[in-house]
Amino acid sequence: MHIHQDDYLYITRYEKFRKRRYKKVISFFILIFTLFIASLLILFTQEAYAAPIKVEPISYKLKNNDFINFSFNEDLNKPDIQIMHQLMPGDTLFSVAKKYYKSTEFIQKLQLENNVKNPSVDLKAGSLIIISNPKVLDIYKIKPGDTIFIITQQYFNREWYTNYVKSVNEIYNPSTDIKAGMIISLPLIGSTVKHTVQHGETLYGIVLKYFQTSIFQDLIIKYNEIDNPTNLGIGIEIKIPNPFYTEQNVIKENIIEKKGSYYLEINKSKNILSIFDDKKLVRTFEVATGKDINLTPAGTFKIVNKVKDPWYSPKGIPGGTPQNPLGTRWLGLDVPNTNGIIYGIHGTNDPSSIGKHVTLGCIRMNNKDVQWLYEQMPIGTKVIIKS
Repeated sequence: MHIHQDDYLYITRYEKFRKRRYKKVISFFILIFTLFIASLLILFTQEAYAAPIKVEPISYKLKNNDFINFSFNEDLNKPDIQIMHQLMPGDTLFSVAKKYYKSTEFIQKLQLENNVKNPSVDLKAGSLIIISNPKVLDIYKIKPGDTIFIITQQYFNREWYTNYVKSVNEIYNPSTDIKAGMIISLPLIGSTVKHTVQHGETLYGIVLKYFQTSIFQDLIIKYNEIDNPTNLGIGIEIKIPNPFYTEQNVIKENIIEKKGSYYLEINKSKNILSIFDDKKLVRTFEVATGKDINLTPAGTFKIVNKVKDPWYSPKGIPGGTPQNPLGTRWLGLDVPNTNGIIYGIHGTNDPSSIGKHVTLGCIRMNNKDVQWLYEQMPIGTKVIIKS
């Protein structure tokens, strides 16, 4: 068959056009597929390296703008309450201790938990300090129309107690975290009970079963020695007691001499902490000491206080946070003129520093090591620091 020259040119051009269009379509689909794969890789990479979701601790605001944080002392199986108190002009450790503990004997406790080295410098109006497990949560001035029931509801209502139970048991979403068979702790006045969740139970129903407002009313009446609860004097100040306060949750001010013969020995040159029982070596730990060997004091001292999750007040870093350079435990030493708040054995947020001379004078340990030491060595244990 004879093809005209014009037809041949037309067919040739059409074939070239078709091939170019085909290549463009293929390239387009390759591009779309590449972008799809790339987006999946980015998504999975972000999920793999994303920072874990941080669940903020449950807080409850008091009427005086202080905040209560709820926690649980697992060692003592007792609930713990922390007040976040904002310092007012004129506030001192003396006045704060008198308000919340009804005793100035707890001044040292406040210093330790807030790492207050120089009160005149470290304590400023507007700054926050932590008050751990106080005897008194707040002071309330009676207004016209107030009754014990109304006052109690302002502090110990069901919302308050429910938040407390959620925090104690690390329940962040009651609709999904409450499951049949799980055991939850329920703080009660004078004790803590364990409740096994039954099928169909909710947190609301469980709280309703154990929470009784009348118990808290009676506590306020008894604590303030109110003779006639039906006739409260207007303007009178009453103290709102901590219903879960126990002496065991309080750091003991007096040194308790340890029975037995365990003592610690710290070698600053080798950065080794050794535990002895009647001169017999029991265990050793690697530690960090002063970046100048003279910064860590040499001599024989005693452990005079112990603090769980100490605050680092120079930078306002709360206890128990990953950024806290004091780690999870503090064991204060009675170095002269320091009251046990300047030099101590503590944890760290920088495990790579252990074994080195890097501190400002304290003895630094890995958190797991200092937690073991905290549990095993009581207040009064002798500590020998050698060069």
